[in-house]
Amino acid sequence: MTSRQTAETRVLPALPPRLTLAVMSVGALAAAIIVMTAFGPDSGSRLPATLTHLAAMAAAVLTCGLLLAAGWLLPLHGRSLSAAALRLCRMSTAMALVAALAAVTHVVIDVSTFLDVSPAAAVTSDAFWTLLAEVRAYRGDLGQAALALLAGALALAVRRPAETLVPLGLALLSTALPAIVGHAASGHRHVLGTMSMAAHAWAAALWVGGLAAVVIGARLVPTADTALVRRFSRLALGCFLTVAASGLLSAALQLNGPRDLLTTDYGVVLTAKIAALVGLGCLGLIHRRRVIQAPSRSSGDFAALAALELLIMGAAMGLAAGLTAVQPPSASAATQPGSAAEAILGYALDAPPTPATLLLPVHLDPFGLLVTVLVGVPYVAGVLTLRRRGDQWPWHRSLAFGAGVLLIVLVTCTGTGRYAAALLSVHMAQHMTLNMIAPVLLALGAPITLALRALPPAGRRTLLAAMRSRVGRFLTLPIVATAIFVGGLYGLYFTPLFELAMSHHWGHLLMQAHFLASGFLYYWMVLGVDPDPRRSSRLLHIPMLVLVMLTHTIFAVVLVFGGTPIGGDYFDSLQLDWARPLLDDQALAGGIAWAVGEFVTIAVLAGLILRWFADADRADRRQRERRRPQGTERR
Repeated sequence: MTSRQTAETRVLPALPPRLTLAVMSVGALAAAIIVMTAFGPDSGSRLPATLTHLAAMAAAVLTCGLLLAAGWLLPLHGRSLSAAALRLCRMSTAMALVAALAAVTHVVIDVSTFLDVSPAAAVTSDAFWTLLAEVRAYRGDLGQAALALLAGALALAVRRPAETLVPLGLALLSTALPAIVGHAASGHRHVLGTMSMAAHAWAAALWVGGLAAVVIGARLVPTADTALVRRFSRLALGCFLTVAASGLLSAALQLNGPRDLLTTDYGVVLTAKIAALVGLGCLGLIHRRRVIQAPSRSSGDFAALAALELLIMGAAMGLAAGLTAVQPPSASAATQPGSAAEAILGYALDAPPTPATLLLPVHLDPFGLLVTVLVGVPYVAGVLTLRRRGDQWPWHRSLAFGAGVLLIVLVTCTGTGRYAAALLSVHMAQHMTLNMIAPVLLALGAPITLALRALPPAGRRTLLAAMRSRVGRFLTLPIVATAIFVGGLYGLYFTPLFELAMSHHWGHLLMQAHFLASGFLYYWMVLGVDPDPRRSSRLLHIPMLVLVMLTHTIFAVVLVFGGTPIGGDYFDSLQLDWARPLLDDQALAGGIAWAVGEFVTIAVLAGLILRWFADADRADRRQRERRRPQGTERR
């Protein structure tokens, strides 16, 4: 390699991993100590607990970044992870162990501080175990430790990029648990607060941990510097925007107004976090202009910028750790919920639903917002990519997909989303839309075909590899897709899972995701608009539809004539005086399930039959064209 090639390839300086960790640690420790000394109540006794919390947070973030770099940023060795990637996986296991130990230590120190005894005496006392069972924050810390240990153990077994997804997902969950059980979980809009904090924690973990892992990875694979920076840059921009948006939303929920930013302790620390975010955004812009767009520049610029960015990121984590010990203004000004429903749901429902209250009010539901961002925006970007290339995309595909996304937003981000958590009948209308109507429209939009045409070659190869993988081929078995679609219906409503999902915000989000994902998988298989890795016979689609029709009918009959309310304890706990009797509302829910299920199934069946006739007619015309003698004119 020539010196010029080396200069153009070499972007990152060879910063040792220890120096990378040291730079982040200096910023984090300094910020946490300043916050606790200036604003934290009982700063002397609370400082050890804050520092252990910071250590758990930083180690979990680094675990995420190392797994991200190992599986998706570093170059591969064939189809397997390279030796450098495997070394990053081993580092992630060490960081996961540190995160677990720090989280458990934080709980022990915090409880001992609260009981005003030594840590050894606290662990052996009965009060310790009582507090673990009653305090949600402690359960979140212990959950973080368990998830981190599991992620670290699985990281040792990965050998291919796709195998890093499971430990990476567990590590991301471990970073979000302490965040979603903090101040956001106790606010008035705790549903939106917990989801915004989860998004904030996940984006920050990928961003901060990713940058540290990129610097460490450049040390292990010096020739991959440019590729590392460019791949991470695209991810970093999305993480930055997500951190900014979710942070602003969380701040709006925790503050009583802009004045609190300068007049309260919580606001001052939050202002410092905002300043750190703005600084990181400016450094990212400088990185893009000086390094990514001009790789021939000296790596000294990046060395200084990377060190400064890691220092600020560490300081931001220190501010976040210290912020957990400062009471937000909304907590001091908060009043007791006016009703049981408001305490459970986070909002009041003072009157029965009407057509106006079901459609007009805006309800910022996390699931509807996520679908819009993660499903709708990429589809629009794909269509625009084709148009910029001069390629055409059928307008009716875009119309069908857009209608599906719009329906999802209408049943989640309006009054329907508010009442779906309180009435089984409204919940069933939302369920049928997410599970049957919207998936049909999304599948008709041919998103897989669009992705294969719009993605760059590397993205197409990844998507095709995922579809043809063992997991992809298993999920696209007709019997498996049908079992997931039907089994989820019975397994949810006729077991304690329904009441568990309705009683927890995370459970409700997972339930909505299951409705949409299982419905899309099933109708994607049945409609066959996109390429099917198994190319299943169309003759199988009719029995699949008939089976679903029968099972939905049985399900609806059980709801209409059942004598035991589904989720009765949960709905009773809301104490809605205006609500109709549970069995009457359940009968209405059964009627909705039957009507929507039959209509959608018959419509899909009719559409398939008409398409088969049309395909047969086109095949006959082609056959006649081939048999017509040459030189014979068509009449």
